[in-house]
Amino acid sequence: MTVALEAGLVGREREPLRAFYTSVMGFRLVEQLHFEVGTVDKFQRDAARLKIFFSAETIDRPAEALPWFRPGGWRYAALYLDELDDVDALAGAVRGSAGRVLQEPASHRPGARMALIADPEGNVWEILSEARAPRGA
Repeated sequence: MTVALEAGLVGREREPLRAFYTSVMGFRLVEQLHFEVGTVDKFQRDAARLKIFFSAETIDRPAEALPWFRPGGWRYAALYLDELDDVDALAGAVRGSAGRVLQEPASHRPGARMALIADPEGNVWEILSEARAPRGA
């Protein structure tokens, strides 16, 4: 049985990404692992886990693709938030940072709210909240 998924990014600039994920996205740095090929920073926000690999070698810049999903493949991760208003609050924090809001917060179906954001290196996240049915319903 699978109980967790730890998403991984390959980062280019440690400090801007670390600041974005801790100060803006609400993750906390929980571990740093050093290897000959590079360093892995591990982050956690409640049950969500993320690791960012920083290579000892120079990493190529990705080609710009519009729209963001054009290249296909693994293009985004979803971060589920507790409350509908949390989507707007987090999008606002991204707006005031080195990240970008790609799609403004919107209610895309009853009881759900989402936005698309990108970190300073262009990695895309869906931030999402869905109303839960009351217990016993």
